[in-house]
Amino acid sequence: MGAVWLGLLLAYLLFLCGALFFRKKIPASLRSRIGVRLILILLLPIGLLPLVYISLEKPPGYFGGLPPEEPPGELRQRIDRHISRLAARHGLDPLLVRAVVEAESSYDPRALSPKGAKGLMQLIPPTAESLGVLDPFDMEENIDAGVRYLKHMLKRYRGSLRLALAAYNAGPEAVKKYGGVPPFPETRSYVRRVLSRYRQLKEREREDAGAGIPEGRGPGTSQKAGRKGAA
Repeated sequence: MGAVWLGLLLAYLLFLCGALFFRKKIPASLRSRIGVRLILILLLPIGLLPLVYISLEKPPGYFGGLPPEEPPGELRQRIDRHISRLAARHGLDPLLVRAVVEAESSYDPRALSPKGAKGLMQLIPPTAESLGVLDPFDMEENIDAGVRYLKHMLKRYRGSLRLALAAYNAGPEAVKKYGGVPPFPETRSYVRRVLSRYRQLKEREREDAGAGIPEGRGPGTSQKAGRKGAA
């Protein structure tokens, strides 16, 4: 616990001791009526202090997500392992999921957009809730939900990657309204970036396979800047 919290706790304990001391100065008839209630009211904040401390001091995803500090290289490798396993489970190309994660959050498990999209695959609250996500900042849970949602969009648009990505970004209702990729600059840029990055990763995979490099050990793991909220 930090010095500020320790000081607050000590100040409260001093206040509590003072309140109990001055209670003795209250007439006995009044003291008997307020005694128990006064003690309970004064003790209640002590029980709430741990919850307040955790909510204010701990980072998002504290209960099962990302440790407070982790080297970026190791973090990316761990995320890629989650992607490979979960993409295989749901029948998606892990390279496609990696391209989406780069575009969505730049591999930042704590990413939070102004629209409220959270985590690696930038799940908005309604989508996360519909997919049964308890902690959107938990890396594995976020990727699993994002992969399932992306696969659902691919099925909905009969394998059209462009439409699936547009729906992932802007929502299926926007795709339906405009009869294709919506004319939003953000969405069109998003679709181009993901498709371009996906092609790059596929090309690198072919080059690595030809050179005999194990999957996931190739170069080019730099993180891209930028972050946005997926719909």
